[in-house]
Amino acid sequence: MAENAHAILVPLDGSPAGEHALPAAIGVARASGAALRLAHVVPVGASAADRQRSQAYLSAVAQRIQSLAGVAAETAVLEDIHHAAHHGEPGVVASPRRAVAHALAAAAEQPGVELVAMTTHGRSDISRFWLGSVTEHLIHHAPAPLLLVQPGSAAPDLAASVAFRRILVPLDGSQAAEQMLERAIAFGQPWGACYYLLHAIDLQLEETIATLAPVPTTQSEIETEAEQARAYMEQAARPLHDRQLDVKTDVLLGTPVAAVILGYAAERQVDLIAIKTHGRGGFARLVLGSTADKVLRAAQVPVLLHRPALAPARPAS
Repeated sequence: MAENAHAILVPLDGSPAGEHALPAAIGVARASGAALRLAHVVPVGASAADRQRSQAYLSAVAQRIQSLAGVAAETAVLEDIHHAAHHGEPGVVASPRRAVAHALAAAAEQPGVELVAMTTHGRSDISRFWLGSVTEHLIHHAPAPLLLVQPGSAAPDLAASVAFRRILVPLDGSQAAEQMLERAIAFGQPWGACYYLLHAIDLQLEETIATLAPVPTTQSEIETEAEQARAYMEQAARPLHDRQLDVKTDVLLGTPVAAVILGYAAERQVDLIAIKTHGRGGFARLVLGSTADKVLRAAQVPVLLHRPALAPARPAS
């Protein structure tokens, strides 16, 4: 988080599973000085009693956070947005889950929101917050990055000391992935984090088709690509060295890329994986669309996810 971060939006659905992002959010708030903003979405036209129950739930969570972690939290009961006029889709009637997602995306656009921290799913229904519904919509539309956490079976420990001191950033040679590196650097600054930069060379046909990149088929071609990758990683790491940051680089060969990333994360015992939702390039073997999805579904540590900024349009000639 940047030093001038203001608020961390934490969507909650009322379930213990949905609260598992709270320890990570609390850790970021402590380190960055940001405020927590707890949000629960109710249907448009919800009764006063339903709103009161939602507010009582959020207030109780905020009190637990203050008591156990010593961190203050704001609360907000939001109305869902049934029509997707938001994001250029006027007149489209949204599903209930999409309506919830639109409300949270609008909340993420409020001034001062620098991060959205949430679990990948909540309640007993795994699809409540699962990719393809609320989370996927926020990945595509929320202006702030998402800190996504897999829920556990036990209640979250709000008093736990959560820090992000070892951050893995997969790079694929694309500008999009390098944007994620800058965001990861800012995120890890409060802890003086060590950054692990990884490039995975994948020969799997499925991945190479997705990038439209030439497939290295001979040992010589593989060695050439690995040499180019190492040179690229040295170049990517140079600005971090210049800023006196702790950085390590690796180039690995493996299939599929997501498994390489997850295996490396486990081996290095990283606290966070920071990955862009999309990335591509002739150099790339890391497909940061499908790969990010696979990493997010299987990661045992929080994942910092954000879509790349759009390139500015060229002026008409």
